[in-house]
Amino acid sequence: MKAEQISTHSFKYRGFLIVKLPAKAMNPVTRFHVQKNDNSFGLFDSMNDAKKYIDSLFVIIDELPFYPLIKG
Repeated sequence: MKAEQISTHSFKYRGFLIVKLPAKAMNPVTRFHVQKNDNSFGLFDSMNDAKKYIDSLFVIIDELPFYPLIKG
C-alpha cells in the first residue's frame, strides 16, 4: 500500500498522518512522525519504518477476538 502525499511534508497512510521532519543543523537526520487525531505514535528513521509500524498495529487489531467492534 502506498502513502498518499497530501502536502510537502505530510503523507496519509491507512488513516494515519506521517509528517516528514527534514534534517536541519540542530537535528541532522530526517525523521518521520506518525500520528492519528491527537495521538502520537513516535518518530521513525524512514518512511518504510513508519509504514511497517502502522501495518503492525493493524495486525494486532485483526488478531483480537472482538475486532469488528474496534474496526467498525
